[in-house]
Amino acid sequence: MKVIIRKFKRLENLTVNVPAEITGGNGIGKTSILEAISFVLTGKDQNGKEFAQVYDNRVDLHDAIADVSYFDDYGNEFRRVVEPTFTTSRSGEETLKIMRSTRCTKNGIDTNDFSGEFQDFYNFGTDFFFNQKETDQRAMFIDLMKSLLPDYDVAESQLRMKSLKKTQRDTQSDITAERKALKLIQDVEVKEMPSDLEALENEYQNLIKSSSSNQSLISEINRKNNELFSSYRKTQSDLESKLQSTNFNLRNSQNEIERLEATLNHTIETNFEGYPESDTSILSEMLEKANSKLSQITYFTDINDFAKLNANKNPIVSENMERMKRLRYATPENLPEGEKLTDICSSCGVASQSVLDNGIKNIIDGLKAENKQILESEMRAVNGVYLTLKDERDRLQTQLNRIEEENKKIVENAEKLKRAFDIKKTNQIEELKKEISIQEKNIVTFEAEISDLEKQLSELKEPTLSKLPTELTISDELQEAHNEYQKLRDEIVGAKAVNANNKGKKALAEIEIKKMQTILMEVDTEIIKLQEEITDYFSNLTNVVDNEFSGKIKIGVQLQELIISKDEYKDVFKITADGKVFPHECNGALINNTKLQVLATLQRLKGYNGITIMDNAEANTTQSIEPCGLNLVIARATGSKELIIK
Repeated sequence: MKVIIRKFKRLENLTVNVPAEITGGNGIGKTSILEAISFVLTGKDQNGKEFAQVYDNRVDLHDAIADVSYFDDYGNEFRRVVEPTFTTSRSGEETLKIMRSTRCTKNGIDTNDFSGEFQDFYNFGTDFFFNQKETDQRAMFIDLMKSLLPDYDVAESQLRMKSLKKTQRDTQSDITAERKALKLIQDVEVKEMPSDLEALENEYQNLIKSSSSNQSLISEINRKNNELFSSYRKTQSDLESKLQSTNFNLRNSQNEIERLEATLNHTIETNFEGYPESDTSILSEMLEKANSKLSQITYFTDINDFAKLNANKNPIVSENMERMKRLRYATPENLPEGEKLTDICSSCGVASQSVLDNGIKNIIDGLKAENKQILESEMRAVNGVYLTLKDERDRLQTQLNRIEEENKKIVENAEKLKRAFDIKKTNQIEELKKEISIQEKNIVTFEAEISDLEKQLSELKEPTLSKLPTELTISDELQEAHNEYQKLRDEIVGAKAVNANNKGKKALAEIEIKKMQTILMEVDTEIIKLQEEITDYFSNLTNVVDNEFSGKIKIGVQLQELIISKDEYKDVFKITADGKVFPHECNGALINNTKLQVLATLQRLKGYNGITIMDNAEANTTQSIEPCGLNLVIARATGSKELIIK
């Protein structure tokens, strides 16, 4: 496993075999090496964000490039290259087109991007895990170790705990409210009936009894009169209802005949029109134009063929070709004007034609490469126009063939469709005539029923009612005494009823309070049970962490008892290292070694075996950095001004 940095920021031609330790002073490229590793794997910086800079800002953009390869343990090469691209206008003016044009290859084959294969790099190969909230860290712990923990849904238990706590509060509130309501239930005073008023009531009742026969006769006559009048009103109402309903049915039948006759006339007048054939003249004309345009364009498969016809059309290519002609025949005595050439050897200081020829060859090779790149770009553009026109021509031809086939089928099926139409039309006309005949018969029936009902209503007479006999009268004084007696009696009965009702309400309230107290006891028991289960669950978590994260440093989790006592089960633990809360109570070297030991376990649980990077891992005289078997590339600052990779 290794990383080759061909060029990245100010780094050039650097190979880093993994694992590796990078040391040196500030500003000499330690962090840039780690950034280059993140760049080749993901295209992003160590924090998963877009790079602010990947080029050496000291050079011109024409010379800028970021080119890094990663070789895994299986010999696969993942290479990411980022460079600016330029475009040249017709006038020969060059402008920047894309600031960062990215190309990714896997084993030399272009791919859209391979960063998906290294999606675990940030989570398990960087400091990402330790920069998360404690709740997120716990979630990652439990997710990786869920197969090692008891089968217990702590989230569901937390929701259940909240629900029980609400039930507990609501029940306590209901008991308090019920007891307050119980105190408000008060009995009322029951009055006594005066003896003189009771004597007058007896006199009143005796008079009522003596006239009972007269009252019975009145009641019987009223009953018969009511029966006669009710029978009359019922008969009248039934006849009026039937008449209204029959008139409604008559109007519906008349309206239905009008609708059926309109439909019949429309059906009779409807003739078979068939399906018109689609016009293909416009499509044929478009196809002819497309073929004409296509015949005027050539598709090139060889760059040399394209160059023979088009090289002289590009001003830059033409200028480069003229320059190459001048250079081919150059001698030390006859150098082309404007060319910066020399025939003096940089090593020995001797002038020779071979030195001049090498300089000319380098310039000509560069011009040829530039011409080839320009012509290949133009050839792709020309071929793209050709292929676009060809696709359009093929689409028009396919559409024309389909429409002509459909027109052929329309002609073949026209006679069959007409016969089916005529049969359907004849059947519809017969059916409509039958329905019209049925509605006409219904109208005759409804008109007869209406005439009969109107006759019955006109002949219906009100009944003659029997007269009532003269009623017996009671004195005003006696009636007033009776009313007073009734009022007082109602008060006495009401007071007794209120007290009896209060007794029942008190009994029911006591029963309800006992029920709620029973419910409260059951809820309290369930809450205690859940608290014990959740506490046991997190105790198991502590044991699993002790076992899985064992090593030179004792890694553990610290339960937050204060939070548990409040029934809030979020952020319930903190990572500890040798009994110290991580990272607040740990020194620099202990922090780094704890991170590496934790990452080693997380990688094992996840099945990740890629690169791990760590920056700013400073030297410590009492505790050295332990790589824990990781594919680790670590950078730490020293006093040396030289960049050292071991």
